[in-house]
Order: sequence, then structure tokens, then C-alpha cells
Amino acid sequence: MIMEEKFRSQKGATLVLALLFLILFSLLGAALMSVATVETAIADNYKVNTQVLYVAEAGIDQARENLRGTANISTLLDNSDGGDSVLSTATDWAALSASNDVRYINNAVLTDLTGRTQGTYTVFIKNDAADGPSSIVDTNDTVTLLSFGRFRNAIKAVEVDVRRGAIPDFPAALTLDGHIPMPDDPGAPAPSFFPANSNPFHVDGRDGGVGGPNDKSAIGVITDDDDADVTGAIPTNRYDNYEGAGYVPDPPGPALGTPSINNVSATLAPELTTPAGLEMIVRDITSYATTVYNPGYPGSQSLGNIGSASSPQIVVVNGDCVFGPADGYGILVVRGNLTLNGNFHWNGLILVIGQGYVNWNGGGNERIEGAMLVARSRNTTRSMSEPVGQLLTSRGDIYFNFNGGGGNGIYYDTQALRNANRGLPFRRISYRLY
Repeated sequence: MIMEEKFRSQKGATLVLALLFLILFSLLGAALMSVATVETAIADNYKVNTQVLYVAEAGIDQARENLRGTANISTLLDNSDGGDSVLSTATDWAALSASNDVRYINNAVLTDLTGRTQGTYTVFIKNDAADGPSSIVDTNDTVTLLSFGRFRNAIKAVEVDVRRGAIPDFPAALTLDGHIPMPDDPGAPAPSFFPANSNPFHVDGRDGGVGGPNDKSAIGVITDDDDADVTGAIPTNRYDNYEGAGYVPDPPGPALGTPSINNVSATLAPELTTPAGLEMIVRDITSYATTVYNPGYPGSQSLGNIGSASSPQIVVVNGDCVFGPADGYGILVVRGNLTLNGNFHWNGLILVIGQGYVNWNGGGNERIEGAMLVARSRNTTRSMSEPVGQLLTSRGDIYFNFNGGGGNGIYYDTQALRNANRGLPFRRISYRLY
């Protein structure tokens, strides 16, 4: 009887325990659902913040690409100031939206490979700190880009300073970046430098043909012996045809002046002093080339007109090249032998890096405005598998033949060089995230 009463008193315990476990599992399930919801929200928030950064970065990249075709940065800045000749220095969206600055890129859409919209971006442009952010006058091909990316309800700003890529500065209108064998050299079979023999032909290191404190040499060489040999190869009655740094005109009487032929080894950019450095320049230019030719060996590539003043080109020939009669604008890189013919005119830069061999055939009006460099970074043993030769450990001997007469010549011109650089990209030099 006592046991029966005891069991009867415990009949509700199972129900209570079941209810407790049910409540516990319900709370646990709710907690798990809450955690899952929070984690989903965190993941989505991370996705949105990552995506909006990508969108802002896309704005920077598009602006850099647009800048490549810009001839005059100051004109661009002037067109972006809203008419008051002052650019806003604000970095927040509200202030810039309220300013009268013209948006460099306005609400452009970023799409994925399937065409779906992945956000929009707006880019503002201003001057860099060196020129003054609000100034509309550019002096250094450097500007600041501020890109606002939008994705869903998120917005993020990226600010980047960019500078136009540039080829190393050259110390002469014509830089002979290698030894020049002459008959007095031990073992030299023949001279390898032949100057022009016509009076109208000039090599001028004065910028734009006007003398000033920034004059370059007419011809730059890399040793004192080369200086003496090249000077000695030029007829004394043609000394006045080589003006630039160090030039002294012929005085009255039998005394002679001094042509602008100088040892420029101390002022060469480091990358111009080794085959590896020269090849690095070639690789860099090739990566941004408009056109690359591979004629093979023993083939040759003939070139006609290239580019224009408003659209300079970057052309690389991995082999021998013949240019002219024709007009060209931009940067020409020749890895093999270069032959220049007839009436030709090149505005910009010519680099003969590889075989370092040039035949300049006279008899017409030939003119280079900008600069020219000749260097041998490869050996002369060439084949179908090695069309430009194998890499040397030090700069090799070069060859330059001004064959015959003709007019004009080579004239150093910073404006022509600057215009030629327009095909090079604007590179990031600083980065800020807002």
C-alpha cells in the first residue's frame, strides 16, 4: 500500500522533465538559428564591403586608363574645376557632391562577365601635393584620383596618387651607350662610327634647338677614349654642326671650336649601364606596346607611317627593322639592326637595344625630334631560335653609320619625348582608403 502511494505521487515527474527538455532544446534551437542568422549577416556584410572596395578600385583603374590618352594634364585639371580655377580638396562624398568640380568619371557601371551590375563608381581628379591639390597647373605628370564605389547601400572611397610612366632621362640627343671600336683599337677590324658628310646635317642637344641651362650633349659616349674617337672622326669643318652642352663655336682664325661630344657615363641612369637594366627597360616598354613585330631571323620588318601627333604609338620590333621613307610618332624599340631610309621624320624616342646596330642612309631629309639611344645588350650570334642573340654580361660594341649626305639630323626635344610617353600608363605611387 505504501509503495503504491509512492508511485502514485511520482506520476507527473516524467511530464515535467519532458517539458524542461523541450524548453531547453527550443532555446538551443533558437540560439543556433540566431547564430546562423548573425553569421549570415556578417558574411553578407563582409561580401558587401569587399565588393564595394573592388568597385572603387575599378574606378581608379578606369581613370588611369583614361589618363593614358591625355595630352595635357593641366588642360584636364582646368576642365575639372567647374569654372572657378580651383579644385576641391575634400575627400568626403557630401562635400564633393556639393562642390562645382566636374566628375572625371560619373556614375559608371561595373558589370561582371554575365553582364550583371556589380556596383557603380564616380571618380574625381585633383592635383598632387607637390603642385598643390587645388591647383589646375600640372608640372610633373602626377595627379590624385579619388574614386567612390557604391554597392547596395555601401559606399567606400579610395584615393590614389598616380604618375605617368617615363623612360629614363637621356643625357644626349644621340646616346651611344657602348664602346665604339675604331681603327686604333687593338684588334678592331674597321671603324664602327661614321659621321654624316653633308653640311645641312646637325645633331643638336639644345632642347628644341634653343640654348639654355638644361642643354644636353649632341652625342653622348661612355668613355673618354670614345669621346676622343668620335670627335676625331668628325671633320673639323663640321664641328659647328654638333651643338649642345660643352659646345664652343669656331673662333676666327685657324683655331678650332669644340663640338658637343661628351663622356656622359656619370649621368646615365643606372638601368642604362648594364645589359640586364637595358633589357628591363625593353620588357617594360613591350608590356605597354601598341604593336609588337616578330620578323624572325634572318627576316626584317619594314615600317611605314606610325601614329600621329595626337595619337603616338609604342612599337617594338624583335628583330631587324627598316623605317622610311615615313613619318612616326611615339616610341620605337628595335632589337636587331635598324636601317633608316630616305625622307623620314620621327617625333619621340628611338631605342636600338639588342644588337646596337644602325645604318642611317642619307640622301634625303631625315629628322629625329626627341632622342635616340643605341646599346648592345645581346651577342651578335643570332639564329632562328635566338633572333636577337643571347644576353651579354656587359654592354657590347655598337655600330652607327651615317651613310652619305642628307639634311636635318637629330634634335633633342623634351616636348616630343613627353608626347611619346603618353602611351605609357599612370602608375600608383601612394594609396589611401577612406
